[in-house]
Amino acid sequence: MKNFARMMLRMVVGGSLAAHGAQKLFGAFGGAGPAGTGVAFEEHIGLEPGDVMAVLAGAGEFGGGLATALGVGGPLGPTTIASTMAVAATTGHRGKPYFAQSGGPEMAVVYAAIGAYLAIDGFGRDSLVDRTFGIKVPRTLAVAYAGAAAFAARALIMRARQAQDEARAAQLREAQQPPLPMPTKIRPQRATA
Repeated sequence: MKNFARMMLRMVVGGSLAAHGAQKLFGAFGGAGPAGTGVAFEEHIGLEPGDVMAVLAGAGEFGGGLATALGVGGPLGPTTIASTMAVAATTGHRGKPYFAQSGGPEMAVVYAAIGAYLAIDGFGRDSLVDRTFGIKVPRTLAVAYAGAAAFAARALIMRARQAQDEARAAQLREAQQPPLPMPTKIRPQRATA
């Protein structure tokens, strides 16, 4: 029963995240595609170039989600989910209340935690694709991939936070600018004849 529950978890979470990534990559399911998502990434998160960052995020969500849902590649798919969602939680949802209804990182945190769980604990016996084809990801490759994913996630987080902090500082400087002096009294000009 535990293996069945793990299979259901990875299929629902992996499938949902793959669909979420398809919104960014292909404009599927009402998504904006790379161009529309890229504009949002640049304007709201500070990730530039936005279209490239949208493709990277969409590929991580779609690829990691699909691999997890199908149960292929061992910990690589769930690790991709965890790292991609860590970036989303700390950049796109930064500074907002925790819950999703307020634009917060709630769902990204949940996806990241499930990805980390599946990466550590595995897919279980019901991972048909890996079992059918005898695929076994070597532990050293999984650890190296996890390290690279964590490094890439950290780099993106730092880049986005720097852009966000610079944008906030510019807004504060603009808000602190003294207003232009207004004339206290305007005298009408006399017409000369």
